[in-house]
Amino acid sequence: MTRIIAILAGVTLLGQMSPATAQTGVVRNKGMEHFLSTVLRSTPPASSESPPPIHSGGADPRDAEGRIILFRTSCERIIKEGSWISYGNDRSGKMKLQLRGIYTQGSVLYFLIRLKNRSSLDYDIEGIHFYVIAPPGRKSTVVRYGELLPVYVYDSSAIVRGFSHNNNVIVVPRFTLPAGRRLVIEVLEKNGGRHLHLLAGNFMLERARIL
Repeated sequence: MTRIIAILAGVTLLGQMSPATAQTGVVRNKGMEHFLSTVLRSTPPASSESPPPIHSGGADPRDAEGRIILFRTSCERIIKEGSWISYGNDRSGKMKLQLRGIYTQGSVLYFLIRLKNRSSLDYDIEGIHFYVIAPPGRKSTVVRYGELLPVYVYDSSAIVRGFSHNNNVIVVPRFTLPAGRRLVIEVLEKNGGRHLHLLAGNFMLERARIL
């Protein structure tokens, strides 16, 4: 327990990252134009070797609009089916963050997370971030690597009302973790201190359910 607390304390001190919040697949900060460019950047140039295609049963996965339709449909299915398994949780006061499921489809991973507010105070979300760290070794220093930018965010709101909960699905490019590294899922509270963190390893990623 002491080691986990030390990891999370070190992560918190590593600084802020730009928030990426969206509502039902539309990025709020930059609008639909920015969202489309984010999706397009997830597709490599025609001159490079393409990753395994995402099969959509009708929508062309290499077309930006087709990818959006596929992501939205898959996220709706995940929300409808509910949680598959609880991978872990973190609490801060009466706020709780849960990783409720990991799903795989073609070249992306879907993370189903839940934010539950058991207090009367609304929780304003500043940002939800995914990034990789190397836990502290003998020098007790957390090393943080690049942030995993989502290609799609479903049903994420900027606030969790008191005595309610939000379910969110965040889609990121498929990845695995090198030995000794961990995935951090971080939720920051705007103008508050109820920050939440979850740690995940390859063991969890390898249990991803196929959509």
